[in-house]
Amino acid sequence: MKIDKSKWKIFDFNKVFQIERGERLKTEDQVDGDIAYISSTKTNNGIDNYITPPDTMKIYENTMTLNNSGSIGYCFYHTYKFVASDHCTILNIHDENIKLNITLFLFLKPIIEAMKSKYGFAREMSNDRLRNERISLPSIKSGNIYMPDWEYMQNYIKYISKKIIYKRPIEKPKNIISLSSVEWKEFSIIFNKKSKRGLFNLSVGTDRSKVLSFLKDEENSKVYEISNTAFNNGINGIYLDKAYNNKNTITLGTRGNDFKAFYHEYDVIPVVRVINLKSVNFELNKFIALFLCTILNKSSNKFSYGRFLSGKNILKETILLPIDKDNNPNWDFMEKYIKSLPYSKSL
Repeated sequence: MKIDKSKWKIFDFNKVFQIERGERLKTEDQVDGDIAYISSTKTNNGIDNYITPPDTMKIYENTMTLNNSGSIGYCFYHTYKFVASDHCTILNIHDENIKLNITLFLFLKPIIEAMKSKYGFAREMSNDRLRNERISLPSIKSGNIYMPDWEYMQNYIKYISKKIIYKRPIEKPKNIISLSSVEWKEFSIIFNKKSKRGLFNLSVGTDRSKVLSFLKDEENSKVYEISNTAFNNGINGIYLDKAYNNKNTITLGTRGNDFKAFYHEYDVIPVVRVINLKSVNFELNKFIALFLCTILNKSSNKFSYGRFLSGKNILKETILLPIDKDNNPNWDFMEKYIKSLPYSKSL
């Protein structure tokens, strides 16, 4: 089943789609909840947070969002309830007889996203510009008028989806432990020697030009250089036959990587703009670390280039963690929670 573009027609974008813009809601005004807040991020299907939206915000469901700034031009489909920031445009099919679904979206997504090459930070994708856009789609004639051929689009995606072969069966979800089954409490991230409270000892990365002077020669070993990149778990380079004795640790980029936290089972040497966290009074493992990294990453919206994360201001930071009967962090619960998630065996 090949695409025959001879039957495609060009349509006015605003005649195919309803166009609405989201509403701005500052981070400090967001209240935790269970409604997805869609921003201009290109990751996590556009979800930036889960909130309880104010009554003034419109709640959408079963529709698309298109980033009009930030990660401009990325398009996502949401079957669930959500609200959108003003950096998003909400798109739905104009024809009320056509209900958006995953097969239609998968056909439309690459076509809509092809428009992003026209836009950038100096030329954002405003509603007025979208109304003047045109889009090429498969068509069918209805009387004397050509209409988008929605049935063809769905059938095409269904056809190619049959060719997808999974090499291993999809793991069925287990009984995921509820996060609300335990009480939570705030803990200082950095250990204070006077109060004996806190989770981690802190050290900052070294100057990259001095890295080799810190490493020891050791055959059949590796040291991974951790920089402030947001990709590849923060790894920027690998030194063979070298050792540093810094395993089982969490690193935080202080600027340049959206302040992401990464866990490292292997030997790492952090460089400048990276904070290194070593656990105090508890044994860190990959399950507990993934729980902690998720929470640390949720705190990243506090920081920006105007207020970057540093070894100084992290001393005042706290994170909310599950607690046991003695009001201490419930490490056993955190480990069991991660293990209860689908695909945890692949970690």
